[in-house]
Amino acid sequence: LIRQFGVEKAGQYARASQRAVERYRRIIEEAGVPCDFQTCPAYLYSRLAAEPLEREEAACRRLGLPVGATTRTALPFPVKGAVRMEGQALFHPLKFLHWAAGELTVYENTPVTAVRGDEVLTPEGKVRAEHIVFAAHYPFVNLPGFYFTRLHQERSYVVALKGAGELDGAYYGVDPGGLSLRPFGAMVLLGGGGHRTGDNRAGGQYQLLEDSAEELWPGCQAAARWSAQDCITLDGVPYIGVFSPTRPRWYVATGFQKWGMTSSMVSAVILTDLV
Repeated sequence: LIRQFGVEKAGQYARASQRAVERYRRIIEEAGVPCDFQTCPAYLYSRLAAEPLEREEAACRRLGLPVGATTRTALPFPVKGAVRMEGQALFHPLKFLHWAAGELTVYENTPVTAVRGDEVLTPEGKVRAEHIVFAAHYPFVNLPGFYFTRLHQERSYVVALKGAGELDGAYYGVDPGGLSLRPFGAMVLLGGGGHRTGDNRAGGQYQLLEDSAEELWPGCQAAARWSAQDCITLDGVPYIGVFSPTRPRWYVATGFQKWGMTSSMVSAVILTDLV
């Protein structure tokens, strides 16, 4: 981000993300939301080389982020280097969303077939709105905006493991084919095997994760498995704001990459101000 946009804009991105974490923390604590929230550090790590992490630490410090370099982690393998960021958090997103939707009226089984001006068309009728937000993961209206030319989708995989030890925070591997790990209760969530959506040669990486888990924690058991699909932008920054200059009352929030809950809170703040 510093290379592409400069220190000032990279700092804005970093501060917006950190404020999103703090906003979740405040909402959850003040409302007593039952979503397994816990404050913890987050790590980037490499098993191959320390130098990329050293550069990342220097970049983070340049932006004023609370980071430190280390080679001591709770991972079940040695690392060449790691960057530890304080003040991060873990929580159960579906439990949070269930609470957040409690005061809303949600209409399910109502696919939108088209949007024209201030009208949202469905098979059963129209909904008219002064402001329309496209927060449907992938913007399904092609014109205007041309988002299909500026986004691609990637699939990633997770297995929840019993008997896999304990972790002190969230870990994200920066190496090619690196693994992400985080605790959830007495389990460890192991993620990886990501690939571009539609690449049938790379699909279904659960066996890769389960083989890795057995190597790291012999005898552990997979309790659950699932996959995620993320929208990736051309420059690595989410698209949040007015959908198109020709549609000033349409708004978009997409391209969150792997940082969905943080970016969704940033989107909520930005779009609320715009509307």
